[in-house]
Amino acid sequence: MLHPDFSIATLDFQKLTNIPIADSTVQFLFRVTNTAMSDKAGRLQFYTNGNEIYNYLHEPLKNGERLEFEEDCEGARITQGAFCVPHGEHSDQYNLFTIGGELLFEGVDLIGQDQRIYHNVVDMAANNGAGELIARRDLMLQDTLNSGQGMVCQHANGRDWWLLLFETDSNRYYRFLIDTGGVSRHG
Repeated sequence: MLHPDFSIATLDFQKLTNIPIADSTVQFLFRVTNTAMSDKAGRLQFYTNGNEIYNYLHEPLKNGERLEFEEDCEGARITQGAFCVPHGEHSDQYNLFTIGGELLFEGVDLIGQDQRIYHNVVDMAANNGAGELIARRDLMLQDTLNSGQGMVCQHANGRDWWLLLFETDSNRYYRFLIDTGGVSRHG
């Protein structure tokens, strides 16, 4: 969602003495949901607010607009509503997980949030190096989850990743392994 009152500030980690300067040519709204990905050399690849993905050129990523469904209730406001990890086999590809949700009410009381976890794949070698979303909104899970308590962590093998999501008002959690074979649910 573009908004005229917001702008991008760029940090260059190669030159840590620089102070970020707002770039008024790009207007991209980050609310609560946001994530960004850099390659192994630290170069920005893409960033998202959970609904739109922009590449390192600060342009919409091909096929990366409108990730939310109409019934999703302002996914851009979901704490930790997007996660990204490198693809284990293709150095130019990244697994992007986005969360869409719908607030659940009983009368006037909020009783939870029905959340949908989607798997997306970004290929930064596609589209002449400007990137493309090559897998889009693959539904992995739908449940009432604790907002802001999901996490990713690297597997002990140093190559694969774990995605953990926690059910609301429960000690139940979902565990997904992200490896060269894709994404698989464990438990």
